[in-house]
Amino acid sequence: MYCGDCGKKLNSNSKFCPYCGSRVASENVTVVNSNEDSVNVTVVNSNEDSVNVLLVIASFLVPILGVVLFVIYKDKKTKTSKAYGIAALVGFISKMFFYVLYFIWIFLMILYG
Repeated sequence: MYCGDCGKKLNSNSKFCPYCGSRVASENVTVVNSNEDSVNVTVVNSNEDSVNVLLVIASFLVPILGVVLFVIYKDKKTKTSKAYGIAALVGFISKMFFYVLYFIWIFLMILYG
């Protein structure tokens, strides 16, 4: 069994990689050959890349939080960091759009009273 992050060889009962410290999640899969022999294969998935929906919503509402989360996760969890970065960017652009509309409305209210 090997670490999914650093590629170093691990003990079969390891829960964490002793070299890089990442969590090792494994599941046993049975592969059956055409000769009726079965072989146990351990699939290692140490870099679970799941997106927290609440943090994506928070990144949309507070874009600086999304930028911070993007920077934190950009090397380890690319899918997660991309989601936070996109939410922050969309949140920032939408806020700027509504601020511009608001200031145009205020300007027109002052101009035409």
